[in-house]
Amino acid sequence: APETLVTRQQTAGRVGVEDLAKSLGREMRSRYLNPKWIQGMQAEDYAGAKAMADYVEYLWGWNMTNPEKVDAAKWEQTYAVYVEDNYDLKMKEFFDKASPWAFQSIAGRMLETRRKGYWQADDKVVKRLAARYAVSVVEKGVACCDHTCNNPMLNQMVMSIISIPGVLSPEMADRFKMAVEQAAQKSLEDQVKDRQALLDKLSAPSSETQ
Repeated sequence: APETLVTRQQTAGRVGVEDLAKSLGREMRSRYLNPKWIQGMQAEDYAGAKAMADYVEYLWGWNMTNPEKVDAAKWEQTYAVYVEDNYDLKMKEFFDKASPWAFQSIAGRMLETRRKGYWQADDKVVKRLAARYAVSVVEKGVACCDHTCNNPMLNQMVMSIISIPGVLSPEMADRFKMAVEQAAQKSLEDQVKDRQALLDKLSAPSSETQ
């Protein structure tokens, strides 16, 4: 990845340049992981929930383009705030009321980051994320964004995790599978096969035209 620097111009007449990792850390602490900002977003209802989900998407984007600048701590802190609610801001109740699909987007993106190897999350964290994601899908319906209902590889991984004894009941695991199959109008197994066939086709070298 190319070296990425950020120009800071908050103060008139003073320009500074700093490393992207430092800028990201400051932005996260002052805004996205700041309980005051989160409370302000909660007051905005569904729009605030979307802003929270957008933040996780931005973090994913930086992780994809500059993987060395987004370390595990950034994901762990985000997980602690938005999933485990370490500020005791009643995040689950907020997402359930304002936008459970924003929560699914957040949890799904974290799981996808783990699935693709950008975040080596602890097994307990992964199980917790998968369980919370699956329960939300069952209870609130499927959030159809590009990395959730349109991502059979992710849902296959979630299914394998929640099927581990002690994570969720077999009945809940079956209901999750049924929900994602109904959303796609296709069995999860067929969804995975079709997606893999598409990926294979896209990655195959193109034949030269005469």
